[in-house]
Amino acid sequence: MTIKNARGKGARHVIDWTGRQIANADYDVVAAMLDTDQDWSPAVAKLAKSKKILVLASEPCSMRSCCDCLISRPWVMPRH
Repeated sequence: MTIKNARGKGARHVIDWTGRQIANADYDVVAAMLDTDQDWSPAVAKLAKSKKILVLASEPCSMRSCCDCLISRPWVMPRH
């Protein structure tokens, strides 16, 4: 798994940036998590679909909560 940051700037930018990343490497599955409150439209959804990018649409507050959780809590692997 590789996590990269498109640095926001709207849904279209995130999809365009992700499309450029796909062109530079070989991935089995590609997903982009983005806010749908900035320039998200049927045209951007169609662009993502054409590039086979799975869109993880997010409300800004839920994205912040998710990121806070990932940063503040270390992942603990269960012992067997």
